[in-house]
Amino acid sequence: MRKGDWIQTYTGGKFYPLDPRPEEIYIEDIAHSLARTCRFNGHGQAFYSVAQHSCIVSSQVPAPDKLWGLLHDSAEAYIGDMVSPLKNLPEFTFYREIEKNILFAVADKFCLHSRDIPIDVACADIITLRTEARDLGLYSPDWSICDIKPYNFEITPLNPCQSEILFLNLYHTLKKKEVTNEQKQ
Repeated sequence: MRKGDWIQTYTGGKFYPLDPRPEEIYIEDIAHSLARTCRFNGHGQAFYSVAQHSCIVSSQVPAPDKLWGLLHDSAEAYIGDMVSPLKNLPEFTFYREIEKNILFAVADKFCLHSRDIPIDVACADIITLRTEARDLGLYSPDWSICDIKPYNFEITPLNPCQSEILFLNLYHTLKKKEVTNEQKQ
């Protein structure tokens, strides 16, 4: 008996957010959903997807953590995104626990070297947030991220289809490099 109810995924599968299993996680579901999930709860000047955000984070970390960078927000493909002011409240511990369990299943599915998000991915996530705030018209001097220096490049939002293709292409490139490196050893 599975815990909780299930959602139907893009590929037609069933996914139980309260009982995540690696064999029920597909990169196509993650890419499709994140490409259609808008960062900042839709409050930016343009649609900007979690998939594009994830690709940027991945591009800013060392090679061993690039796949983690791409997948660090993958739980949002199954449980949606929640704005940080709510997500960080003690009353929402349940959400963070569900998110963590899904990320553990993602780590197992994609053979990530750790079940926890690496520190350099967490740092790149914050710097990317600061860069997004600048480029998407969300910057406020009241944000706690004001002292963080943004990246030197400008973010141009992609549409959902472009974001999905970018995400999947990056995933396949990273997996191909992984296989090539394993064959060299």
